[in-house]
Amino acid sequence: NTSQGDEIMVNDITSKLTQVFGTSPRNIATHVMYCLPPNTMNGVAYAYINHWLSVYSNEWCNYPSAQMHEIGHNLGFDHAAEGTEEYADQSGMMGFSYSQDNGPIMCFNGAKSWQTDWYRTATKVITPTATADANTCFNGPLYGIADHEVGNSTKT
Repeated sequence: NTSQGDEIMVNDITSKLTQVFGTSPRNIATHVMYCLPPNTMNGVAYAYINHWLSVYSNEWCNYPSAQMHEIGHNLGFDHAAEGTEEYADQSGMMGFSYSQDNGPIMCFNGAKSWQTDWYRTATKVITPTATADANTCFNGPLYGIADHEVGNSTKT
């Protein structure tokens, strides 16, 4: 019954999945999306920080930016604010979501990508000081996120 709201519906879906599969949905997949019928919830979607579940209102299940935004919360990301505006940083997917089927073509911004620790093998932290040594200066090639694999290869 959609008039009962998303909390009851989410609990019912979770219970049914657990019954059918014999285990909680979080044991079936790393991330699970629930797509709810129209007029079930306020807002377009939500997810829990460092969690397996994201919930979408009707057509928002179809929009890649909403999916990436909510999965970003599951990965531990907060909103990308700019100033006092909670969703204003549009340099990555943790700003506001777009109701588009094929866009925008973007990913998580550099700050969120760094937070994931995905590029640990290709990073170096430099702490500038008045005296130059191997720990305070960098001399070498710089690679962007798109070239991460190339930067880790033996090719130059």
